[in-house]
Amino acid sequence: MAERGSARLDALVECMALHPELRGLLLLDAEPDGGEERLALVIRRLAGALKAVTGRPVREIRLGAGTSDDDLWAGLRLRPDPAGRGVLLEHVPRPLLEQPVAGAPIAPIPLVAVADLTIVSVPAARAIVTIAAAPVAAMERDGFSCRWEPTGAWVAVCDPTRIGSVSPHLLDRFPLRAPIASLVASASASVSVAGSDASSEVPSTAAADADPGAAPTPGDAERAEEGRRWPAITRSLLVELAQRSPSGPEGHRRPVALARLAVACARRRGADQVEWEDAATAFGLLGVPWSHAGTDAAEDPGDAQGASVSGRVTEPTATSTSGQSGQSGLATPSEHAPTAPDATLVRDESGLGLPVEHGGPAELTHQVLLPTDQREAAALAAVYPEDDSEPLREAEPLRLLWAASHNLRQLRGQIVGTRAATDLRDIAVVPSLLRAAARRAARRPRSLAPDGPLLIDRGDLRAYRRMPVPEQILVLLLDHTARPGASWVPVLSGYLEWAYVQRARMAVIEVGVADGPGAVPQLHAERFLARGILDPRISSALAAPAGTASPLAHGLDLAHLTVLHALRHGNTLVREAYLVIATDGRGNVPLADSRLGELRPAVGDAGVRDALEAASRLRGLRRLVVHVVDLGGPPYADLPRRLASASGAAPPATPRP
Repeated sequence: MAERGSARLDALVECMALHPELRGLLLLDAEPDGGEERLALVIRRLAGALKAVTGRPVREIRLGAGTSDDDLWAGLRLRPDPAGRGVLLEHVPRPLLEQPVAGAPIAPIPLVAVADLTIVSVPAARAIVTIAAAPVAAMERDGFSCRWEPTGAWVAVCDPTRIGSVSPHLLDRFPLRAPIASLVASASASVSVAGSDASSEVPSTAAADADPGAAPTPGDAERAEEGRRWPAITRSLLVELAQRSPSGPEGHRRPVALARLAVACARRRGADQVEWEDAATAFGLLGVPWSHAGTDAAEDPGDAQGASVSGRVTEPTATSTSGQSGQSGLATPSEHAPTAPDATLVRDESGLGLPVEHGGPAELTHQVLLPTDQREAAALAAVYPEDDSEPLREAEPLRLLWAASHNLRQLRGQIVGTRAATDLRDIAVVPSLLRAAARRAARRPRSLAPDGPLLIDRGDLRAYRRMPVPEQILVLLLDHTARPGASWVPVLSGYLEWAYVQRARMAVIEVGVADGPGAVPQLHAERFLARGILDPRISSALAAPAGTASPLAHGLDLAHLTVLHALRHGNTLVREAYLVIATDGRGNVPLADSRLGELRPAVGDAGVRDALEAASRLRGLRRLVVHVVDLGGPPYADLPRRLASASGAAPPATPRP
């Protein structure tokens, strides 16, 4: 027995298979447990629907944080020469290029799955922006050129609480959104999805009832598509969808996606015109209730003259539907369905690119009518969480980090490709041999025999292209007791902006945080490391309440160890370290008490003396820049200056109010 929600999932994937412009689905999942199983279930259902509709095989592709350009586009491969004269070099296109493989008459449809869109690599993000929803794509790499019409499907999972870290360009490539919790009620399917691959996909419920022996061939799908019109959609329904869809900075993308989904729902049930029920079904597939009570009788007077809009934004491809009743459970329109009048493509007035009759385009507006049903408003907000989320993404998320230095630290990044070698460091052995083998035929006269040794020229050497790693680290020491209840933004805005632009690594050391249970003071400092300033923990640290104890000496000791490790240890050595100490210098917990976790009575000025001693150990570190932010006041206004003098920092700057 299929789990609850499987019927809605099957309907959604069938609409994606029927309409090529809907083959992008963003699954909103805030539950980390069982996410891989839920994604595998959606992939299997969508693979079955695509195979049933197009008659083409489906191949699954996984993109993640380690995806490189070599994994996406094309590579080189050596194979034995049939004539026995050595080896031959051939280009091997990746599945994303949709090129036929050896022994197959047609290329498989790529079904791309992204388990976490927030951590996808830069090459993978570029591929999604370039290919997804594109009418045509071209690629040139290592002498291999390819041009094709992308027909693949894209499914990605994203945590709605972290969607602010995703580039808007990536989000635009997924026209359909759905909370995965409501789309798939449970992670366990009626059939096992663990360890599945795209070559053995399980068809959806609509395709499961089809006769396996009557599976449509690609030629049948193309012939069945000829002479068929898409269901027409009325102007009043278009205006209603435009008014109900939440407005966004991308213009008409959201109402267009809803209109296409309604057209796909009408085509799925074999209708010739999109009805209000199809719009309600489209909203329901996205998890949004439809509160409209009208029918077609309430349409505008202009619609009574037969004015309608074709449901297809562009001309359908040959793989839009199988079109043969009885071969799959996907309903298709009748062959003798009435066709809509001649249409004219209107782009300047409606902005949608919808084929509209000569009677005039539909008047669409950005005005959004407030839904009368509060459930609909809440559901729409859940489908588009980026409208209410704070942007936490980098300024240029699709561009690699610029490397300021050219030394051995460049040999420590993740490999993302190859480049022409300029020296003998970090040589890519296999790509160099493949490049030399490709030129072997031209160099054969230089060899002693046709099957002579392989000659490697200096121009054949290739070096690895690596992902640049951050070369700076910003260490923040925040003394919460020096600024209780006040905002840190006026004090640290310049440093935080610098870290954002440079994509610097971050280390935050908190001193004087709120007391624990039972008003027990925190006798030790706390530290955490972050990949960058966009880490949510940094925002929490800047808003943390102050306590009663100030273990400043322990915080400076942790800062010394953090900087020392960043400059001399680890796999990602930094070029410069910046330490910002924001304090009033009034440390009241000695270093020994912080390490033991016990506060002795009558400590006197031991905490201040230990803090000055810990700061003095920072003076001898090279490539370290220390800044002290003066938060002090009477009667101990000189303590921050003494701290700056001990650490070798410039005179402390008084913060802005």
